[in-house]
Amino acid sequence: DVGQGSSVSNLNVVLNGLLIGTDYHYRLVASNAFGFAAGLDQNLNLSNQRPVVTTLAADQLTTNSARLRGQVNPRGWPTAAWFEWGTDTNYGNLVGMQDVGQGSSVSNLNVVLNGLTTGTNYHYRLVATNALGAGYGANQTFKPAQRPSTTITWTGADPSGYWSAPANWSPAGVLVNGDDLVFPGGLPPGDMV
Repeated sequence: DVGQGSSVSNLNVVLNGLLIGTDYHYRLVASNAFGFAAGLDQNLNLSNQRPVVTTLAADQLTTNSARLRGQVNPRGWPTAAWFEWGTDTNYGNLVGMQDVGQGSSVSNLNVVLNGLTTGTNYHYRLVATNALGAGYGANQTFKPAQRPSTTITWTGADPSGYWSAPANWSPAGVLVNGDDLVFPGGLPPGDMV
């Protein structure tokens, strides 16, 4: 009984025993001495309340580290999120567990993995969970960056003996002039060391 009068009354009902993945329909019905009225049909599915999770591409790759990135929308429920990672889709490792709140806007998550092996393929995904279940981002892969091979090529217009080289590179017995290596007598253009 919501009483009498001309002001709006709020009605809240808690339903127990609902199953995740089942569509439920409901509407509010009221009657008085003058008749019967029914509200519009509404739909409820608890699966629509699980967090929305997106795994983004890894970035900031080095020879032994990478930054994993992703996004979570908690859909209004208290939500925790973390990354699963490993050398295959069994993952086997968790990192970066954190509370992402209970709002309805997207939260960005970033975690840096260190101690990785150069040249190894790694798999990862973002996972988030709330009281109504878990959401899984798509599997992504990355490979820690390989160090580029160093090729030193003649850059001078004449055989003056000056060559360009990466910083801090100095082969035994070769003189250094600032950032240039000095090869007395020079070499023809296009030759490599």
